Amino acid sequence: ITGVFRVNGGTLRGGTWNVAPGTRAFTSSSGNILDGVTLNGDLRLGSTSSTVRIRNGTAISGVIDLAANSVRVGFEGTQTLMTDVVQTGGTFGTLSIEGDATLTVGAGTSITGTRIDIGGAFAVGGTREFVNDGEIVANAADNTGIRLNSLNSAINNGTMRATNGGRLLVNSTDGTFANAGTMIAEGGSDISILANNWTNTGTIAATGSTIRFIGTYSTGDTG
Repeated sequence: ITGVFRVNGGTLRGGTWNVAPGTRAFTSSSGNILDGVTLNGDLRLGSTSSTVRIRNGTAISGVIDLAANSVRVGFEGTQTLMTDVVQTGGTFGTLSIEGDATLTVGAGTSITGTRIDIGGAFAVGGTREFVNDGEIVANAADNTGIRLNSLNSAINNGTMRATNGGRLLVNSTDGTFANAGTMIAEGGSDISILANNWTNTGTIAATGSTIRFIGTYSTGDTG
């Protein structure tokens, strides 16, 4: 294929996608779907409001790159994310959970950026659960930061880190939150846990940074 392969409200189902990096593009349509596709290379959302929904074991050999303003990646159905997510451009990205589903960030997998919403839905409503077994890193200063947002429940078994003035927020729109892993704020950063009900059986630590607790909670080790 020469030129750009553009997805505009269509579904790619099955098979292997070998289109060269930089020659695949997604419009803002919520009907852009990768269904059981093996994508060799990066999934780069490089234009404003680029949108794609991922379902049925779609596998990406590179990274998911949130490279433009207001881009959206929707994870439809229960699945484990084994592809790193990076934010290399733009001011805001969304990783949504579509339908009645649980999205798990797999061990050894990371989500890194400055301003990303994790949770909510833009296409299919339902009960949304989120589990982090990997690492979530807010890596630069931003008033909004990385937010767990509009989730029925969220669990951190891995690491959630705010660094270089970054911000991590478990929002008041979340039902329950449980930290069984590690949450670290360092370098003038901020971690805020605002969920209605939450528990801590892991570690929450700050070095030259701020930790904010709001809501009803019980806690084990903080320091």
